[in-house]
This record gives sequence, C-alpha cells and structure tokens, in this order.
Amino acid sequence: MYYKGYDEEKIKTANDAEWASRIANEKFALDVIGFLQNFFDAKGKKRPESAGKVIPPLVGLAEAAEILGWDKRKVSTYIQRGSFPAPLSQLASGPIWTYKQIEDYRDGRK
Repeated sequence: MYYKGYDEEKIKTANDAEWASRIANEKFALDVIGFLQNFFDAKGKKRPESAGKVIPPLVGLAEAAEILGWDKRKVSTYIQRGSFPAPLSQLASGPIWTYKQIEDYRDGRK
C-alpha cells in the first residue's frame, strides 16, 4: 500500500506502484509524508492530539505576489536582495512558503 493523498479524517492509499514511484523520488513528497505523520497514525487515522490543527496551505511565487499585491518580478527582487522570508522548500518550479509566512510578512510591513 502506498501514500496517495489525504483528507480531513484519513490518509488515502493506493496499491499502484507506478503512482508510488512518481512521488517516492521527490524530496518534497517525503517531507510531506513526514509532516503528515504528525497528523495521522500508522493506520491512517487522525491523531487525537492533532484535533483542530490544520495542515498549512502552501503558496508559490505567483500566490505570494497576489497576497502582497505585487507582481512576481517584485517578489523575485526582494528574494534576491535577501529581504523576503526563507522558503519552506525549493522545488523545480520555484520556492514555496506557507500562506501564513507570506501573511505575516505582509502584515509586518504595514
């Protein structure tokens, strides 16, 4: 059985080895699985101590720009200058942050 996704109550699994091989080689996927282990037990049931906690939504460059009311070039400039929050991870498609990181950054600039 392989990890496929999750919803609010249970981890979804699949018996599809091809599906598993696509995510198994991705460092980010392994990080997500580790993160999900904080919310779900080995049987896929939600851990009682995680009740009320939410898995944070992730945002990329375009979403960060939208939250800030900037264009993507301005965000890129701030990243290059080192005056932007460190990304949670760097994917092939670009950096990712939690929505809260960007909200906190925006609110701290006001």
